[in-house]
Amino acid sequence: MNWLGRIGSLLVTLALVGGAVLMRDRTLSRHDYVDPRTAVEVVVQVETRSGERSSTLEELTEALLLSCRLEVNTDPYGDLVRLDDHHYSMTFRPALDRTDRRQFKGCLQDWTLDHFLVTVEQMNEFSVE
Repeated sequence: MNWLGRIGSLLVTLALVGGAVLMRDRTLSRHDYVDPRTAVEVVVQVETRSGERSSTLEELTEALLLSCRLEVNTDPYGDLVRLDDHHYSMTFRPALDRTDRRQFKGCLQDWTLDHFLVTVEQMNEFSVE
């Protein structure tokens, strides 16, 4: 291979490595510091279609919220609150960083429980101390 071919190969290799590094930086989940004195209230709208009649919306909502919180770095901070027939809220502490918010929301809206649809309407962060 002549010197021009080697330089071309080197440039292609550098471009591929640079592209891989850039792609990794843009797609890698990063966690930010979250103050332990913060909490997040998660408000969800729920509905069921042809679901189990032995389970109430409240039971299904609480089960899903508690199950999904295992995927992120937070714990329940109080009980499930019924806002109306199809809206519930639960508070978690500490609050969630951007990556955990996205993962938690995805878990809740992912049809984890058959015939049970959840829409995350709000995630309100606040200080608890």
